[in-house]
Amino acid sequence: MLLPPPLLLLLLLTLTAQDHPMLQQELDRAGKGDEMAAMDTARYSMPPPAGGERAAASAWASAVENGQSQLEHQQLRLENLELLQKYGSSSWRTYNGYLESIEKRMQGRLYEYKTEVAEINRARKLDQTAAAPEMHALNTEYFQRVAKLRDVEWASEDLRRQIKRLKPDTE
Repeated sequence: MLLPPPLLLLLLLTLTAQDHPMLQQELDRAGKGDEMAAMDTARYSMPPPAGGERAAASAWASAVENGQSQLEHQQLRLENLELLQKYGSSSWRTYNGYLESIEKRMQGRLYEYKTEVAEINRARKLDQTAAAPEMHALNTEYFQRVAKLRDVEWASEDLRRQIKRLKPDTE
């Protein structure tokens, strides 16, 4: 099964050399600048039966069966490549169309969200602008009351001092 390219890319990006020793080996080899090892083609070879078994019909039957299975495997691989060549680009275009439709839908949502945020900010600013005179009046009233309280405290402190001065000591 072929993964769509975005999923394949995501898979490749999540691979780490610590999790995969073969990947670490390959990265080390490439880092050293060593040549890549030649592909092992032994499994594709069809050797005849060993020297002592050449006369046995069963050994030759086994070798022929091995050759037929390898041939069938290669034919299946060839058919898969032909199918991929024939239908792969169409599938890719379909998948790209799907991704484009998702992108278009997400762009629409983004526009809606940005519009909604702008409306909320506009309403908030209007509310704050409308509340500004009341806030200013309340702030002014607060400072006036604090000033009155301070004046009352000073006056009461003056009265305490006067009372203390006029009142004879009872001690």
